[in-house]
Amino acid sequence: TGHLHEREVSHHLGQAIRFAPHVAPFFRGITTTIMARLKRPIDPIELSQLYEHFYANHHLIKIRPDEIPFVRDATNSPQATIGGLTIDENNPCHVSLVVTLDNLLKGAASQAIQNINLASGFDPMEGLTP
Repeated sequence: TGHLHEREVSHHLGQAIRFAPHVAPFFRGITTTIMARLKRPIDPIELSQLYEHFYANHHLIKIRPDEIPFVRDATNSPQATIGGLTIDENNPCHVSLVVTLDNLLKGAASQAIQNINLASGFDPMEGLTP
């Protein structure tokens, strides 16, 4: 608890979130489990639809609601994968999800390319292959 990114995300969302970054012998890649308490109960279909709708036009985000993503699937890709969307059966205000990404591509490198593209008037996806 208290991880810098946990505090940053909580600040930007205006509510507390919890996440657990997983340490493993990955050459590159990050996987994290994120837990959040919602303001109202939600069912699995609605939760999946919310994520799919929000990220519909985000070409570097893949949503796989029923699958837990693996780091090996993110390696050498500028995409992040959100999956394993789960609602606590005992408290439908508690949700969990897993996110994986290649921290060398989806991280600062891809963001830098997107920013240069935008500043230069190019399509933000120019040079990135999802």
